[in-house]
Amino acid sequence: MLPDLDERGARSLVQDYLDAMDPPRGDAWVVTRVTACDWGWIVYWLSRRAAEGSRDRRDLYIGNGPFLVDRSGRVARCGSARRPAHYVRLWQDGQLPDEPRPVKRDVLPGPWFDVRPRPGDSWATSRDAMAAELGRELAPGHPLHGQPAEALAKCWHCDSVLFALPGSRFAVVALTWTHGIELPPSPRAAVFTQWSAALAAIAEHGIEDLPVES
Repeated sequence: MLPDLDERGARSLVQDYLDAMDPPRGDAWVVTRVTACDWGWIVYWLSRRAAEGSRDRRDLYIGNGPFLVDRSGRVARCGSARRPAHYVRLWQDGQLPDEPRPVKRDVLPGPWFDVRPRPGDSWATSRDAMAAELGRELAPGHPLHGQPAEALAKCWHCDSVLFALPGSRFAVVALTWTHGIELPPSPRAAVFTQWSAALAAIAEHGIEDLPVES
């Protein structure tokens, strides 16, 4: 908990949650105003373009209910169907759960985009599809065969995917998307035991030059 939180701290706390959410069309989520209450603050937010006055429908999003932040640092999220006072009552009665703290994450190098789980997750289906395709392509004898994997990032320019593996390991895999089993060493893969090494590898983005774990 954060003792004696002030309004500035409440804004900063909510911005951490917004930074962990998928930005809209290359935009960003920003805090727009804060309403002080005896128990804490109601913190409102929009896309930056909408906050700066855009009336383009593509910059206006439904479902962006405000955040509730109490003075101890607890955070909850309002729905958009009712007024905030309704959700405040639910929260204070224990019927609205606290929001889990957002996970801070490194910014991925271009041309990679992030599919790691986050609040307001919109990548769950794509993430599952990448893991399923990896499973279809791996044959016995491939270093990744039989290992559970979770997609973390995808390259915009090709079919390479960064996966998390058991034991805090990571793999960059050039999926073939043939929807069938491949002959090892295809799909080409490089395995790393440190997150920093995986980030450096995707920044270099030369999967054909990366070693396959033996």
